[in-house]
Amino acid sequence: STGMGACPHLRCHNLNHQASKQRARRLSGYIQGGTSGGLWGSVLRDSCREVRCIAVDMPPFGFSSRPADMSYSREDSARRLWALADALGAQQVSIVGHSFGGRAAAEAALQQPERVSRLVLLAPALGLGEPASASGGLVPRLLSVPAIGRLIVAATLANPLLLRRGLGWFMADPNGATQEMADVLRAPLRAKGYVDGLGGWLPLFLFAPEGGLSLQPDAYARLTMPTLLIWGDKDRTTPLVQGEALATLVPGVRLEVLPGIGHMPQLEATGRVQAFLATHLAPIR
Repeated sequence: STGMGACPHLRCHNLNHQASKQRARRLSGYIQGGTSGGLWGSVLRDSCREVRCIAVDMPPFGFSSRPADMSYSREDSARRLWALADALGAQQVSIVGHSFGGRAAAEAALQQPERVSRLVLLAPALGLGEPASASGGLVPRLLSVPAIGRLIVAATLANPLLLRRGLGWFMADPNGATQEMADVLRAPLRAKGYVDGLGGWLPLFLFAPEGGLSLQPDAYARLTMPTLLIWGDKDRTTPLVQGEALATLVPGVRLEVLPGIGHMPQLEATGRVQAFLATHLAPIR
């Protein structure tokens, strides 16, 4: 892992440390949803031979630091991704995003589509067409109390005893969550401010009003770069109907549906996802 001084708060996992300078000019960024970017390692370590691959811990997750102003919106996350690309000297990038990371990936591609060579979204949690959450009720007010938010996060999202079971809940077959995966998720729990950061993020994620180009259906027409959607037909978190609706908004998009797969296709169907990525990203190698 390496910190990026020119783009504060981001922590990155370099998936091919031996990349040549020529390869380094061709960057693929991978953004994991709601967990650590380290989960991409087992998926992509053997696939990143001809491009520089960076897996990003998107705040407040993983080893990235937590901004004091709690700037966790999709627009903030997209700006951090472009700051990272600039810091690495990458003018053209491919972006791959999953779930919560998919909204940052989509937002980044919409902000600067001319810099995105290829886009891949795996079950992105975009929130398109969803009603705005009520922000004035009792639950949002309780979660906004730091001590209460921290207690809830410590008992659930940051509970080391529940990580494997929690990851399995997002899969079609809960037994697909391995101890190795849980260990990757457990490592950042020791990072300074991790639980407090998640406690501050949770009410914002659930209830705060949010803007962004990726919430505007008409904006997706500007995604003219080759775009791949990967979705499991057993996804309970972002059901396949969302992928089918998104596919109608993006010109020339390809939607790959994985039978019997849930919300974690890169972990549940690693070989098939690797093949999709290799085919989709091959033209820029």
